[in-house]
Amino acid sequence: MTLLRKSTLAIKREVTYGVDPVVAAVDVIEVMGAPSFIDAFDAKERNVIRNTMSMLESVRGAESVSGDINVEAKGSGTAGTANDADALWEAGVGIKNASTASTTTTGSTTTSIVLTPGGGAGFAVGDAILIAGEKTWITAKATDTLTVSPALTSAPGTGQAVGAGVHYKLANGVAKSLWMSFWRGDITREQYAGNVIESLSMNMATGEILSASFKYQGKSAVAPVAQAYGLGAVTFDLTAPLTGLNMTLTLGGSTIALSSLAFDIAHSLYRRLDLTSSGTKEIKNTGRRITGSFSLYYDSEAIETTFRNDTKAELRVTAGSTAGNIFAMRIPKLRYMAVPKSEQNGIYQYDVTWEAVATNGEDELTSISYL
Repeated sequence: MTLLRKSTLAIKREVTYGVDPVVAAVDVIEVMGAPSFIDAFDAKERNVIRNTMSMLESVRGAESVSGDINVEAKGSGTAGTANDADALWEAGVGIKNASTASTTTTGSTTTSIVLTPGGGAGFAVGDAILIAGEKTWITAKATDTLTVSPALTSAPGTGQAVGAGVHYKLANGVAKSLWMSFWRGDITREQYAGNVIESLSMNMATGEILSASFKYQGKSAVAPVAQAYGLGAVTFDLTAPLTGLNMTLTLGGSTIALSSLAFDIAHSLYRRLDLTSSGTKEIKNTGRRITGSFSLYYDSEAIETTFRNDTKAELRVTAGSTAGNIFAMRIPKLRYMAVPKSEQNGIYQYDVTWEAVATNGEDELTSISYL
């Protein structure tokens, strides 16, 4: 009998597409529920005539792999250190950078943070930061001076700590590929090569654990072998998962109460075929779209007015308050695509669908950060 809870999953970024990078204990991640791995071969029918109504046995065609993996949304417990599922987050969004903690010196304002000499080197435009309990984003940097938005409640004084973080941002380049090793029930080891994230989805519901779902497409599978997990002891993140409670949601500069919020980063993938392989030479990303939805009670016509005027709005989402376990996301401009009304328990609500709007490219999402 093969037990799900006795299974182990390790994921590592490939250096060369489709080539085993050799996973180690540090690459093992926590997974929500059973991860999905589907290894499939096209079945090619033989369209020949030989005086029979029966179809001849099909011929095996190209191989492909697909599936999905769900993880809890939570930080590592140490600000500036990536969580267990780092490889998935980086591949699902695009690129990653880590910021280094610093402190303020004199001259800061609510929108301009002046760091001690050399402190600016540890931050990049698009990073979210934690300062005096507030979360804001860096929109510009000049040496050790950070321009931030939204504005802080008050100007920080000298010696104020500016926290570190790990930041995932959009990329204009080749998608990162992942190697996956799965010990199913501590009985067999399965390996999957050349996996590229097709979509990263989050559905935030009131009172529920925040989680992320990563759907992927892969090149091929390695034949499973009888093997128990043996990479050594694993140190998992000990932080509690974030929940849909006490979050801060800001839409168009105003705090808003939503009962649910979802978003999806969908990558258009192209499978480059190859006669000299089992079917796939490489999987390339050819485009990206960020969409989502949210629900809120119908208290006024404001949402519909925004929709009819095609007004763009900024969306900021934060969850958690303890450094090392804070989630922060900013979408500078979203556009309402539809604002249908529905009834729930005798109360009307908006069920809004939206899409993120790019200005210059790779800027429809500022970042997804763990602080």
